[in-house]
Formats: sequence, C-alpha cells, structure tokens
Amino acid sequence: VLALVALLGPAYGWWEARSGGDSIYQLPRPEAAQALLHQWQERYPGTPLRWVGGQWQENGLMAFYGDRHLFTLPGTPDSEPAQAYPHPGWARQGGGLLCPAGWSAMPSLTAEDLQTLAGTLDTECARTARQWLLARGQTAPPLAVSLPRLGWRFPAAAPYAYVLYVYLPPATHAAPGG
Repeated sequence: VLALVALLGPAYGWWEARSGGDSIYQLPRPEAAQALLHQWQERYPGTPLRWVGGQWQENGLMAFYGDRHLFTLPGTPDSEPAQAYPHPGWARQGGGLLCPAGWSAMPSLTAEDLQTLAGTLDTECARTARQWLLARGQTAPPLAVSLPRLGWRFPAAAPYAYVLYVYLPPATHAAPGG
C-alpha cells in the first residue's frame, strides 16, 4: 500500500497542478511581492516603502514574502479598521495600497497595459485607493505586475495581476526617481 501511495502521490500532485488545482495556491504571491518591491526601489530610491494597506487578505504578502519590516494595515491608514492597530507616522512615509487585479488571459502585459489596468480596475479596493489618494493630492503612477507562479509545481500557472497604488510623503510626491 505504501509503495502504491509513493508511486501515485507525485502523479496525482502533478495532475492537480496541471488541471488548476486550488487556484489560491496558484497565486504568485512571492513573485508579486518581490517584483513590486523591486519596482518601488527603482522608481523611488530615496523613499523607502514603509506601509501597505489595501485589500486586507492580500496586502500581507508584501511583508510575508517581501520585506518583513513593512507595516500592513486594512484599507487606508486613516480608516476606522486601521485604527485598531494604528500607524501614526504613515503620512510622512512612503506607502501603498495593494489591490489584486485578477487572473489575466494574456500571457504577458506591457508596462502600458499594466498602467491602463491600474487606472481602470473596477474593484472596491481600486476605487477606494484611487479616491483616497486623489483626496490627498497624490498623483504618483501606480506600480503593477502580472505574472505566473513559478516552479515545477506550477506547470500551467496563469498570470495574475496586482496593483500597488502609491502614496508618497509630501516632500517627495511630485518627483519620482529613476
């Protein structure tokens, strides 16, 4: 019986991955965190990313897979849910509002496609992020990625997109670097 499990287990796992399996497991969270942090560092080298809000279920990926020093909070930093564990210095620090954009039917999106997606994404998270930033005079273009989960366990992983709407402290929000 053990030999049968040892033989069939890997085949079943590969078949599950090929057929889509658990779609949440297929999300490219580690890849997205690293890619978004890299984009931030390239675009704003003098302004470290210190906090991430947005969709509470997803924004933790930035700290978990990216930079463990990031402060994560639900929604926006001044929202009622965020006051349960407030981050008083948020207005003087670089931050972002992370919104998942969903599965992409396209294998790769250009930088222009991603900016269009960020500007037209019609989810509650994206609408809230754009309105919140606009009310604070924030005009920095969002960061966006669309990528598949990598690794041999993900042979048929489809691209998934994330958008990080950018908040820059007053001294820097007019002048992105890079």
